[in-house]
This record gives sequence, structure tokens and C-alpha cells, in this order.
Amino acid sequence: MHLERIAAIDQVGASLRSVIQLNPDWEEIADRLDHERRQSRARGPLHGVPVLVKDNIDTGDRMLTTAGSLALTGAPAPIDAPLVARLRAAGMLLLGKTNLSEWANFRSSRSSGGWSGRGRQCRNPHVHALSSRKSAIQDLTKCSRNSLNGVNCTPMLSRTEMVWRHLLVCAFDLGVRRSSLTQLSEELSLPVSTIHKALERPRAIGAVRGSASGLRVLDPKRLLQLWAALRDLNGDIVYATKVPMAVNEIEARLPISAIPTAYTAFVQHEGRNLVADYEQVLVYADANEVERRFRSRHGPANLLVLEPDPLLSRYGKVAPRCQVYADLFNLPTWQAQRFLEALDGKLLRDVA
Repeated sequence: MHLERIAAIDQVGASLRSVIQLNPDWEEIADRLDHERRQSRARGPLHGVPVLVKDNIDTGDRMLTTAGSLALTGAPAPIDAPLVARLRAAGMLLLGKTNLSEWANFRSSRSSGGWSGRGRQCRNPHVHALSSRKSAIQDLTKCSRNSLNGVNCTPMLSRTEMVWRHLLVCAFDLGVRRSSLTQLSEELSLPVSTIHKALERPRAIGAVRGSASGLRVLDPKRLLQLWAALRDLNGDIVYATKVPMAVNEIEARLPISAIPTAYTAFVQHEGRNLVADYEQVLVYADANEVERRFRSRHGPANLLVLEPDPLLSRYGKVAPRCQVYADLFNLPTWQAQRFLEALDGKLLRDVA
């Protein structure tokens, strides 16, 4: 089934080019895993689950590891990377490798996201004319392994936005403006190189200052406005539907794991709504779980679901105020403007 889907939308049809190579030994491995399961000898929780890994993760098999570069085509890696070894021990079926920005985009500050010399341009699954900041990989297998983000579906936010959010939560909600590259790397489970790159633009506009030994958020307001201006809220919507209920009824029936943002989150942070009535509910949640409760209907959507990133839940059951601000900033309604003005007054006005 997975190979048919890869062939249908990745290699022909939409030609997304998100899979750079299929494992030539997949069939033999699958037969062996099926035989083990029939004999009740499952290796672990991932026994027989097809997985794709990024092309900058070593696999000690006949597949190449090139980081998307033609310069590294040739001999395969001699051994598995530790994470691949652990996945194999858990029983996963390594189906292939995925395309990526060549050298993980360590080529130029203006390079095209999702392009590599070996895999060509990976295309956006929703708008084919655009490059793919978020690939269709999660739609082709049960899961994919990103070298930086863990075993999960593609996260809602970019890693850069995760870094900015963490700095803003510390500054606005905890009163902490000092940190370091190593501390941020440990707190966010991201490489130091990723943290460093995420801070390039905040440094350039004077929002952040520092070096490897220490960082200081000089202007949280400027950093927040930078995030809000660059936030791609529409691109992160994974499910939208019209629900024939009042917003308070929708909010009451959401899954317990859903994390509200925008209007609902503002009201929960403040304890009451003194701004304006609103007509939409926005949440970070599992789209399938929400769809089971609210079936798809035609008409103007009043329930919007966004993909939660793996770090969001650590900030509580409601999106942090800085994220609520960035999301409201990107909603084109007069209610959003009213809520944004109220939040601006509470969150930003007295920040130096």
C-alpha cells in the first residue's frame, strides 16, 4: 500500500519528490519480519512498521547517505546510526530515505527549501508551484524519522519558530532574558547549529545579543513582532470545518488533549472575555481525533485545527501568550484585531 502511494503521488502524478531512495531489500526484510510475527517473535513495538529516514542519517545497508548531495554518492555507510539501530531493534521496516534541503540547508541564507542535487526540488503537497517547507512524507508511511525532530509527523512550527517561542515565553512569562546556545540546545533538544541559525535574524534586528557563551533578549517586543510577521498560520491548518454549534459548545466538546490558541486561549488566559464576541475556534490538536467529533461540513469554517509541534505541550494546556499573539496577528477578522490590541496592551506595552 505504501509503495503504491509513493508511486502514485511522489514519483508520478503530483511528482512531489519527497522520497529520494527506496530500500532495495525491503521485500526480503518484510518477509522476514512477517515470518517472525507469525511465530510470535515480534522484536518490539515497531515490528513491521514501515519507516522513512532522512538522507543525512547513516544506514548500514545498500542505501546511500548523501545529505542530498551528488558529491557523496558512492559507497554506503558501513554501520547504522545509533537511532537507526534502535529503530531496527524495535522491529521497524526501513522502507527508504527522504529528500531534504541539500546539506540541511547549510549552503546559503537564500537557498531554496526542499531542494537537493540528488533528489531535485521537493514540492509542496498542497500547492505544487511552491517549495515544500513541510513535505508529504507523513502521508506516505506510518511515520518518518527527521534527524532533528524525533519520530513524529512533521511539526507545526519550524525549528526557528520553536526557538523564538521559547525565548519569548522565558522573557514574558518567566522574566528570564539570559540564556546560552548550549542551554537552549538542552532545553529544546535541538542541535546548537540549529539554535545559532535561528538567532541570525533576531540578532540582525537588535532583538537578541550575545555569543556562544551567553545570550540576552534585548527586545522581546521586536522579536515577537518578527515572529508574528513571518508566521504562516494558513499553511499550518490541517483540518477545517463548519460546525453548527455556538463556539462555547465547540470548545466544550474538544478532545482533552487539544491546546487552544487565538480567541479561546486569550479568554482562558484572562479568565473572562471583555473584548468581543468571536465566531471561530482555533486549536492545536490531532486532526483525526477532532474530525471524529466534528465531521466535515461545507460552508465557512468556524473550527480550525493546526498541527501541534512536539514541544508545545510543555507550555501548558493553553498556547502561550506569545503564540496566541502570533496566531491572532495572522487572522483577517475585526475580532482578531480587537483581541490583538487587548493582548498588546497586557503583554507588550510595558516591555522595555
